[in-house]
Amino acid sequence: MANGCPSHFINPRADLGKRIEANWNANPLPQRIAVAGGHEAWRNTREIEQQLISMMMDPQFPGVYIVQSMGNMIKISRGLFDEIEPEALDRIHKHTVPHYSLDQFKAWALNYARSYYDVATWMDELRRHDLLIGPRFHGAQLAIQAERMACTITIDTRTEEMCRETGIPFLRAGDLKEPLTRTRLRQLIKFDGAAYDQHRAMKCARYVEFLRGTGLKPADYLLEISAGAGNADAPQLVEAEG
Repeated sequence: MANGCPSHFINPRADLGKRIEANWNANPLPQRIAVAGGHEAWRNTREIEQQLISMMMDPQFPGVYIVQSMGNMIKISRGLFDEIEPEALDRIHKHTVPHYSLDQFKAWALNYARSYYDVATWMDELRRHDLLIGPRFHGAQLAIQAERMACTITIDTRTEEMCRETGIPFLRAGDLKEPLTRTRLRQLIKFDGAAYDQHRAMKCARYVEFLRGTGLKPADYLLEISAGAGNADAPQLVEAEG
């Protein structure tokens, strides 16, 4: 039985969805944006990612470009440019800020590219932002667990299915034909906090059942989340609009 990812339950609060919705509605438009960086070989998200990077680099509300893989992307976040083959460095350069010179690209990476090595620090960073968006499911999931809005740019059905299973808003890369702005993102990203909480409670109830079936004792907070699954007719989650 498909049940999404256990990272769905990092946050112990049963009203997580309502908290996300309240934070999302605190401002009419997202101010500080974090970008979940993709892979430099993903041509179908390249122009989308470059637009997101431009929004991220707001002078008043600067965000971060979070890299999760591959190795060379991690290296740019650490300033290890000499450890990257020139051809690979050029691909990352062209994927992110192609209008910069090589030296300007390196300065950009030092200013904005980030990688994290423990979950708590990563989540602390995400709480400083109004929105995380990009083609990385687990990056989006962590932002949701940090009580911030997130949206995955999907390029395959597997990632889309993971978003559906866990209630994370998503936009299909192939549907994003118009220029992206903060106003456009606000229009596209749909999120119902109450529906999310009930969907999550149902998933958590399944997870609790699985843990008990293996002889493990679920943590108390999992029982509290799953208690909201009493309603069999959960409201329909609303996905983002392409």
